[in-house]
Amino acid sequence: MKRIPLLLIMFLLAVYPSCEGDGVCTQSVMSVVNAGFYGWDGSTEIGVSVNHFTLSGEGTDSLLYDSENSVTAISFPMDMNALSSTMILQADTLTDTLIINYAVVPVLVSYECGFTNTFEMSGLSYTRHFIDSVALIKKVANLDNEENLKIYL
Repeated sequence: MKRIPLLLIMFLLAVYPSCEGDGVCTQSVMSVVNAGFYGWDGSTEIGVSVNHFTLSGEGTDSLLYDSENSVTAISFPMDMNALSSTMILQADTLTDTLIINYAVVPVLVSYECGFTNTFEMSGLSYTRHFIDSVALIKKVANLDNEENLKIYL
């Protein structure tokens, strides 16, 4: 008679092994900086597109955008092992450099997906060959896919 509760508990543990779900991560866990290109039409801010646009990270051999046309927005990753990232932007024959300073902050995404790094941007600097100015509108680059920078041309 005393074995029945023990057998019942063992049966329930075998039938219901976990309440955590199937354990598969289905979402992206890479935080990126999102930026849009803007200009001014008299007194109104307007979105603009850039032709022959190339984007790469300084010190890397990979191109994120390679001579693409009609680019209105860009996304790029940050170096999680550094406190700043330098991006090289080129439009036609003009080249600008954008340097972003940040702190890396690990954040739990979910049990299935684990942790990701978010980037809390503290400042930026840039050259001004085709870029007029850059506004930091959302300081934290995370998984929400919102625009962080406005690049005015």
